[in-house]
Amino acid sequence: MPFLEASEVEFEARAQEWQASSTVPVYLTRVEQAIREEEERCVSFLNASSRPKLRARLIKVLVQVRMPWCVDEAGTGLPDLLRQADKLEDIATMHRLAVEVESGIGSAAMGQAVHEYAKREGHRYIEDRRMAIQGGGAD
Repeated sequence: MPFLEASEVEFEARAQEWQASSTVPVYLTRVEQAIREEEERCVSFLNASSRPKLRARLIKVLVQVRMPWCVDEAGTGLPDLLRQADKLEDIATMHRLAVEVESGIGSAAMGQAVHEYAKREGHRYIEDRRMAIQGGGAD
């Protein structure tokens, strides 16, 4: 099996294992580390022309395929990260990886999730205010 195909198979197995045993932020940290390590190996052992091809395959298998999970995972997906002020670095990591997905579908998925989150939270805030005013507890 050629190197790039073998790498894709290997990282598909790793991605499945990481996804099954990790939160989204931990998964994304592992992905960034794996990409960095593979690029270092590529520089040391392979022709320079292999680097962008390898990176594209890793982004596909580690990020693109799992972007829906990263965005939607209950408890650790993007909407949950947005609710927590201390998770900005995790959101930044997701964004760094998402923008590398070919054709922009990674960042589009994030954008849609942020849009839905903002809309939902806005409606919730308006409803809370309405209830407070109707209950005579305007603050």
